[in-house]
Amino acid sequence: MGITLKILLQISILFMFFYIGETIQEIFSLFIPGSIIGMLLFLHY
Repeated sequence: MGITLKILLQISILFMFFYIGETIQEIFSLFIPGSIIGMLLFLHY
């Protein structure tokens, strides 16, 4: 696997957790920013 493809995969995974966190924040109307929720999910993963 090329280095460029590996970097793109890692960035995609981070963006996926960010997007999941934003979605959770919007659905449940939480006061915690979605990016923080995504980071916590990533750390738990």
